[in-house]
Amino acid sequence: MTFLRKLTTITSASTLFLTVLVASPTSADSHTPTQVADSVAGASGSSPYSGVVFNGKYYFNAYDPVNHYELRVFDGTNPPSLVQDIRSGASSANPAELTVFGDKLYFRADNGTNGNELWVYDGTNPASMVKDIYVGANAGNPEQLTVFDDRLYFRADNGTNGRELWVYDGTNPASMVQDIYGGSSSSMPQYLTVFNNKLYFQANDGTNGYELWVYDGTNPASMVQDIRLGANSSYPSDLTVFEGKLYFQADDGTNGYELWVYDGTNPA
Repeated sequence: MTFLRKLTTITSASTLFLTVLVASPTSADSHTPTQVADSVAGASGSSPYSGVVFNGKYYFNAYDPVNHYELRVFDGTNPPSLVQDIRSGASSANPAELTVFGDKLYFRADNGTNGNELWVYDGTNPASMVKDIYVGANAGNPEQLTVFDDRLYFRADNGTNGRELWVYDGTNPASMVQDIYGGSSSSMPQYLTVFNNKLYFQANDGTNGYELWVYDGTNPASMVQDIRLGANSSYPSDLTVFEGKLYFQADDGTNGYELWVYDGTNPA
């Protein structure tokens, strides 16, 4: 593994500024972490975050005083640079939820016209909006981007059904999987986690409160278990796969928030 041990100074205001901390792989290597680049003079910094590796490069969101928060790239050698000023001028597209799906990079961004929507970048051509989910200046606000069964899943709001589970296969238009909480109310799916070839998440159907749900990619999504009976919510959260089981925090109404486990078959 190659580690960067030099300080590169960038003077252009429109060029990206990134700080990367590099840890030593062995105790024998006494070198300390070093700064890759100092882009914004003074103590304000460029605040790089939401990084992901795509096509052998490191992509992330960061600030400069000319373009504000936009998509940046670092190839490990040359100074980090601006990929594209999605929201032109001194306004921020603020790309977030960077996720690699297939051979492309997907993320949420705001171009100043359509609000926060789903965008895609292939590494060569300019990034483009996948779909204006909430038509107009309103934000579809795609969140929780998760790859499952060769498709990209996320929650979004189309302005009619509230925040529900959506899917994009990379070719056909993105679409809502299911209106879990019927009408304009939001089921608010979150903590999307792949386990045993299924997609698990927390959601609210309007009857059982926020409980654990599952989707197999074909049949309608369904509630796994009403952990806290009735309209009250157990709020299963922080879903984590460990040793072939799904662990999460939940409140059954009697014991408070405790650690729960689900093996994919028997009740949690």
